[in-house]
Amino acid sequence: MFDGQGGSVPIAVVDWQTVAVSSPLLDVAYFITTSLDDESCRRDEHELLDFYLGEMSRLGAPIDRVDAQREFARYTLQPVVMLVSAAVIVERTERGDRMFLEMIRRACVACTRWGAFSELDRHAAS
Repeated sequence: MFDGQGGSVPIAVVDWQTVAVSSPLLDVAYFITTSLDDESCRRDEHELLDFYLGEMSRLGAPIDRVDAQREFARYTLQPVVMLVSAAVIVERTERGDRMFLEMIRRACVACTRWGAFSELDRHAAS
């Protein structure tokens, strides 16, 4: 089940810490908004989302672009929830504090740019 590249890699890591049945856009939003600096995120996030949607379609699991954008917008809030929670339960270090703060800051910038709260309100009303 966890064989990394046909045995040529001695171990493969699977992250089960937040396994859930949810939209695939949750992970996409988390990865893009916390991994890229602000300039790269603004410049590349739509292209990365388009690439992801194209690959999902190519693999037989198409996702409507409008739905994907709405879900992406809502899920820009997820890193804030996850990272604030994680930051208060792990052992604090200077490096860890900087990392959590930067990732939370990036997520907050993305929430604002994507209108996450407006999208959340729209979703709740539907």
